[in-house]
Amino acid sequence: MSKETDLKRLQELATALGRTPDLSGSAADIRQRVAEWEEEALALSGDEGDGSDDNTIDGELITRTEEKPVASGWRRVKARQTFHTHAREADSDRRKELILPDEVVRVPEAVLARLIAAGLVDEY
Repeated sequence: MSKETDLKRLQELATALGRTPDLSGSAADIRQRVAEWEEEALALSGDEGDGSDDNTIDGELITRTEEKPVASGWRRVKARQTFHTHAREADSDRRKELILPDEVVRVPEAVLARLIAAGLVDEY
């Protein structure tokens, strides 16, 4: 895809996810944002694809989300090991991406089951 095509797709995804897109950066940066947002849009739609996901988590970004926390949409968890995701601190709206063992954070309910199944977190 061209950078222009990727920018158009990023704007479409921003609308679907309720975000303001960052349209700056190289073609590779834009392409990476598109890939991440498409993955999130897929996860939020509940359609996990063709079932080929083998739940290998090492190095995989679990989710991308910029949503404002809603009491019923976010759950507190305690990390069992280090992993990357978009989460919120347990007691504030500050974003967290690198979650360390024994750290308590809030994650979107939409990804909670995947995180538990992968052995990354326990509900807290």
